[in-house]
Amino acid sequence: MNIDIVPVKSERRQSVEEQILLRLGLYDAEKSRLMPDLGPLLFLLFGSSGRRQKQGWAEPVDDGVYEVIFRTPAPGRSYLFFACPKSNVWYAQLPHLILHASNEEILVIRKSPDSTDAAYDC
Repeated sequence: MNIDIVPVKSERRQSVEEQILLRLGLYDAEKSRLMPDLGPLLFLLFGSSGRRQKQGWAEPVDDGVYEVIFRTPAPGRSYLFFACPKSNVWYAQLPHLILHASNEEILVIRKSPDSTDAAYDC
């Protein structure tokens, strides 16, 4: 099983507000469909200093689609990691998101766990 994290929004850049809301799907690349049966999605947000900023549960909003809400990170890079404990799928097994924040916008880049240079336009 090859699981991917796919941001649902089509925009790669988002406006900076007090909070950021990301919708993302757990995607089965082998079957080319969202995976609705993996259970709750846990997330960890790290700031550019490497310190954990937030940990919590992503809210399911549809089959295989989740919503993550957190305070907008400070300018710089932040890292968002995911895990599905019920399905025994952990942080190192799933892609993570890199958030490049400036004062005006946030650029979201998807990184696969096995690649250091692959980016996904979300």
